[in-house]
Amino acid sequence: MLVNRTDQLISRLTNFESRQKSSNESKRFIERSEKLKKITKEIEQIVLIVELFRRQGFKVDIENLLVYAHSLFEKLKVKWEEDKHSIIEAHEFFNKVIFNKIEQEVQRKLEEQWQEFITKNRPSLNMGQLDSLVNIPDLKGVVIELKEHLENLNNLKNSFPNQDANFQYVISITDKMKELWSQLDSKNISEEMMHFVKKAGTIEGVNLEEVTPEIIIWLKENNLIHLCQVRFQK
Repeated sequence: MLVNRTDQLISRLTNFESRQKSSNESKRFIERSEKLKKITKEIEQIVLIVELFRRQGFKVDIENLLVYAHSLFEKLKVKWEEDKHSIIEAHEFFNKVIFNKIEQEVQRKLEEQWQEFITKNRPSLNMGQLDSLVNIPDLKGVVIELKEHLENLNNLKNSFPNQDANFQYVISITDKMKELWSQLDSKNISEEMMHFVKKAGTIEGVNLEEVTPEIIIWLKENNLIHLCQVRFQK
């Protein structure tokens, strides 16, 4: 009788330990599954933003940032293929790869490209230049509108694009600025001076031999000389 009771207790204990082990493994499996879901979302965020920039024609190289993570995942995959049960075990892939840091580094690189994109497409204008030109009555209306667009672009530099429309919006603003700049005209400014002012505001700029003594005098009179600079072409 006692032996039978003992056997029953041992059997129950064995079943309990088996269930407890199974329960613990299930918990670890769920935890690992949640970690994988989180990693998947983080990778998707990286892919989405990179693809956005690549659609605009940007060259985005992030392979170097993912080399270490990829090598660890390949080891993890081999282990899973050899032993499916190993999915519940701890692995350095989950502990050593921090995808949000990778995402931050990718975004930092793309922010630089975004700012360069805006600078490259807009006319070669600055607020100091426009602040001086706005004092010329014939130019005031157009210059005020240019200042508004330039301020908008400067604000966009501090934002980060999340859709194709953001890039198209920048192009529409810069196209409008170029159109306005080409429309600058004044009855009180000679054709030579207006040609110089318009060309100086383009990305290409003005050749040094085009700067005549008369232009230098006019620039001084209109408080624009300090905004001029000479640089070599790349």
